[in-house]
Amino acid sequence: MRQIFILFISFLMSSSIVANEAPGNKSSDDSGIVDKTHKRVGNSLLFLTNSIDQFFGEKKADDYANGSRLRAFYTISKREYNDLESSPNFKIRLVFPQLQDRLKFKYSSNKPTPQPEKEKPKEKEVEAQKTSKKPIVPSKFKNAFKWNVHFESGIRVDFPPNPFAKFRIDKNIKLGSWIIRPTQEFFWFLRDGFGETTSLNFDNSLTPKTLFRFQNEVTWRDDTDDVTFVTGPTVFHRISDKRAIAFNLKASGINRPKLFVNNYRASIDYRQNIYKKWLFFELNPAVDFPESRDFHKVYSISLQVEAVFGSF
Repeated sequence: MRQIFILFISFLMSSSIVANEAPGNKSSDDSGIVDKTHKRVGNSLLFLTNSIDQFFGEKKADDYANGSRLRAFYTISKREYNDLESSPNFKIRLVFPQLQDRLKFKYSSNKPTPQPEKEKPKEKEVEAQKTSKKPIVPSKFKNAFKWNVHFESGIRVDFPPNPFAKFRIDKNIKLGSWIIRPTQEFFWFLRDGFGETTSLNFDNSLTPKTLFRFQNEVTWRDDTDDVTFVTGPTVFHRISDKRAIAFNLKASGINRPKLFVNNYRASIDYRQNIYKKWLFFELNPAVDFPESRDFHKVYSISLQVEAVFGSF
């Protein structure tokens, strides 16, 4: 296991330096999604953050799809001292256009309410209105009250299958060169019950292709009444349009018997688009230092193939 881990690290370091893929012609669908995303976020830092999340399939990735879609996974993993494991899984995102149109005014409509035409005031009256009008809320704080709302449903492949639903609100707060991303998510699984996750991430663009993120996340589950947390930095780098890599250092813990750190983890996530825009390959070597083994190192590696069907 250790030899495989070291060989993989050496391969990544050499390939990321030598490989320089020629950019292909992007399809009209791809450029359309990029253009719409860019127009929505309005600045390069948010665009980099969102494109990284989309490529790596983070929680926010499904929000960029403009319709229903299915993401199917197959993962094979090997952890030191454990047997080889394999598991299929998939997630479904359903979009209901008529329902979205009815709810749009609550969450995304910024159009002013049409007013009946009035007689034009005289010039003196116009000057008086200009001098007396003052905004109740300063313009730079208007966006502070806007939250994005998302709903997601799917089925975790198991025996029997385990349906789930998730409701999430989040926002992006730009503060200098940083993007602060608070998120609140509520979830339900048929067998596991309810839970919630609160996260606060800090993003900063190091280069046009490199993003630094410091993650903070706390999760509560109703079935066990446990509170778990994860914190630590990640550096994402886009090697090319089809390849990206992430370096992670994380500490995780739990509140039982008392709040403490029960694992430290260093990992690499390598992801590649291997066919058109819908088939991906991912390789994840890692080394853990779990409390259950007196914080001695434990190597692991996983391989995943993901297929995206529908809107992407």
